[in-house]
Amino acid sequence: MLGLSLGLGLNLASSLKKYAVTLRWSLLARRFVSLETFDLILGIETLTKVLRLMIESMPGIRSVPLLREIPWIKNKPRDGPLYTPIFCMLWLLTNIGAQILVAALSLFWPVDPSSAMPLFVHGNVSVSDMTNWNPAAGAQETNQSQLAAANAYGIQAENYPVVSILEDKSSGVASQRNTILEGDGFHKYRFLNRNPDHPYDNVLASGRTIRASASCQQLAVKGNTLYKDDDGQLYANATLENGDWQRIEVPQWVEGGVTWVASHEEYCGPRCTNLTVYQTPNEIEVFSAALFLCNSTLDHVLDGDSDFSHLSDEDWKHINGTDDFARIAAGAIAWTGYTMSGHETFQWQGYLGRGGSKWSPPHPVNRTEIESLLSQFTIGALAALDDHGPAYIVLNQNSRPVQGQQLNVDWGYILGILGSILAIQFGALVLLLAFANKGKILDESFFSIAMLLRPVMDRLGESGRGLSGSEIMAHPIVRNHWIKYGYHDEAEGVDRNELLFASDETSRPRLRAWQPGIYS
Repeated sequence: MLGLSLGLGLNLASSLKKYAVTLRWSLLARRFVSLETFDLILGIETLTKVLRLMIESMPGIRSVPLLREIPWIKNKPRDGPLYTPIFCMLWLLTNIGAQILVAALSLFWPVDPSSAMPLFVHGNVSVSDMTNWNPAAGAQETNQSQLAAANAYGIQAENYPVVSILEDKSSGVASQRNTILEGDGFHKYRFLNRNPDHPYDNVLASGRTIRASASCQQLAVKGNTLYKDDDGQLYANATLENGDWQRIEVPQWVEGGVTWVASHEEYCGPRCTNLTVYQTPNEIEVFSAALFLCNSTLDHVLDGDSDFSHLSDEDWKHINGTDDFARIAAGAIAWTGYTMSGHETFQWQGYLGRGGSKWSPPHPVNRTEIESLLSQFTIGALAALDDHGPAYIVLNQNSRPVQGQQLNVDWGYILGILGSILAIQFGALVLLLAFANKGKILDESFFSIAMLLRPVMDRLGESGRGLSGSEIMAHPIVRNHWIKYGYHDEAEGVDRNELLFASDETSRPRLRAWQPGIYS
């Protein structure tokens, strides 16, 4: 953007300078002027000379005590009509305004640091460690601490945003932190790759995704209540439709709430945890007990190597996880991390009803809702782990995210400024076309200009050799002469362009304008 602004500014300045070089011949051909003014108009492409010409041409400028002491103003009669300072001022404002407009462009297309659009460099990449739920020293060897950590991560994700997977396809919201995607019967999460030095600033959504789902069966509960056996253990008599009654152990209940019971044993697969879910009535919102038998499954990571190259077996394990890790995630909603009341084969969590917890809705639940809550808790635990859980560093990759840049364009102001610049160039071009044909345009060669000024030096003769420009203009022979760029008629029909002299201000003749024809 900086290069574009510089290029536009240089192009505009060059164009206006070229226009001024062309227009000066029209100005010099309009009237007789003093040598000093003629010299200034020859250099009109320089803004300092335009400023000086404007000051010299201002009416009453010599009546200002401080200004009339300036050497190039002192004792110099006012030269030119009133439109001269006005024209000079407009030309100065045009050039200054054009440059200000070009400079203002950068205010409305700023390039800001962006974490949403990082750049990639070679280096190490930080990912979530899919083998470890608890980063505390020695916790990996203690399964109970892993269970407790998984449940804690799931609870932390309770308020993470859940959006439809269809909405993600149109807006890409999954690239944001802590976003859970909801599909038809499953929940999904897209992992993030991080810069190990700035894990929360330089982040990029990876190609790796993982999906959790659950399937449940709802059973009818006999007597709409729990029973207690001789050992004091609570259970429910439950059955499927037209089935036999069977005893389902429910170790705890919360009035109006939902109790989630997860089995330690592997009954439904290496990445699956089976659960018993029981909702107790409270005679306020929930009037009947509900019992569900569920299988919660965490699928394998998809596209686990899409962001990396040359992965070792160890890298692969930490990036894609293990079956034991997945089973812990699948039952995270029920784990406590400790054994209660001598129950070593399962653990349970009871969540408060009546709005106390998202995982215990304050209304009668159905099979679809239980399946959704179960898969959402599982994916939420992984999302929280990916956000602030234990990390694994993948070495020497080309996908290390670093601070990116984003161009923010305010098109309303940009188009207005570009339109103003276009209007300035168009106006200057119209001015050029209107006045450029008032005289013969000499080329920019210094030899051409030297030949044009030769009559001045001829009048000075040998006395003019070695004089500076200011000394020549102050020389008595030419000081009071007035000159104009014009032409003499020649008998052969070819007119000759040259300087026309007038001995004083009153003797300046009014010459006709340049006529169509051939000039030498």
